[in-house]
Amino acid sequence: MNSYLVIILTLVVSALNFLYSMLNTRFLGVSDIGIYSLLIQSINTIILISDFGLSTAFLKFYTLAFKKDIKESRRVLANSIYVKSLISSGLMIVFLVIFPFIKNHFETGTKEIILTLLTLLTIGNSELIMSKYRSEQNFKKFFMYKFLFSLLRILPMIALYYLGKYNLSSAIGIFSYSSITIIFILLLSEKDSIKNVSFDKSFITELLHFSKWIFISNLALAFLTNGTFELYLLKNYADKKELGLFSSLLIFFTILSVLNTSLTTLFFPKFAGIEDKKILNIEVKKAFKMGVIISIPLIFLIPLMEIFIKISIGEGFVEAVNPARLLVLGFFIELSSQVYRLVLYINENKKIAFINLFQFIGSIVLGFILIAFFGLGIWGAVISIIVVRVIGAYFMVFYAKKSIRGN
Repeated sequence: MNSYLVIILTLVVSALNFLYSMLNTRFLGVSDIGIYSLLIQSINTIILISDFGLSTAFLKFYTLAFKKDIKESRRVLANSIYVKSLISSGLMIVFLVIFPFIKNHFETGTKEIILTLLTLLTIGNSELIMSKYRSEQNFKKFFMYKFLFSLLRILPMIALYYLGKYNLSSAIGIFSYSSITIIFILLLSEKDSIKNVSFDKSFITELLHFSKWIFISNLALAFLTNGTFELYLLKNYADKKELGLFSSLLIFFTILSVLNTSLTTLFFPKFAGIEDKKILNIEVKKAFKMGVIISIPLIFLIPLMEIFIKISIGEGFVEAVNPARLLVLGFFIELSSQVYRLVLYINENKKIAFINLFQFIGSIVLGFILIAFFGLGIWGAVISIIVVRVIGAYFMVFYAKKSIRGN
């Protein structure tokens, strides 16, 4: 499957994810979408933290193992799933301890919180198996499961809405059931790859050693990637309307996430297998050009933003038009630099950890100043996000180029 076909399929998946976010925002309205977004982004944040950098580390080790023999690659996959499962079990214990706080904070029922717990226990391993398909360049399976996951969310949502039964509770239920279903199918399809493989302590030690700096990076990214920190600030220092308006912008985070994934899918396994820095430099430049091409539609979206928002999520969110324009401009800059982030993950994972940590601290300080102190609401959230992302993108490009040159 060639690179451009992968991009086209990625854009189709992105369109489906956007359709889900758009309809969900429209169906729930300004008030409920804020609470829904806060809960789901909190889940995604915990998942990203609990990943401990294993998904990225796995991609590196599995790519190398896959080139050797099938037994070696199965050993890497099985032991990575063992570690992920242990971490998920630890999460369950922590979740049960803080359950009363979570229930009160998110203003939702016990059933919905339990469903999110099950999601936390399963979704990590599904990402691991999807990384396996990316490493193998098995894009047929990769996109088949992506399409299936999207349909598992979209079809029940539309059906319940037209039956007059779609609300905050059912939205959370669909999110959880779709995640649980997809991991069950994935584990079933990979049962031959993970059975009869023993627990390898030495490999797990090596895997965790490599992933520790990526974990620090993920710890910072957990609050930067999906606007989670800004959601918390708006919930505590603004009203429900501001929270709802900002939550409507999360559809753009969905688009950014899918496009970032497409670049990672295409180039991370390729970069991980290149040892010659001259060849790596050539491949990175090619990848950067492709990243810019993928990002260009975001620029075209800026002048059409008001029409886009009215058509997609409704006139009730029209106040978010100008903040959305600024957000998309910042995303264009970040997406263009994504391939350099991949270089740092491979060659300088300690460096990328410090850059993301710096972004995280900057986001906290700037977010509090703009939202809590000056009361800028959605504008404060968007400005905070863009400033730290653009600065981070600059340093990622600078240090990635430096690592390629060998300085």
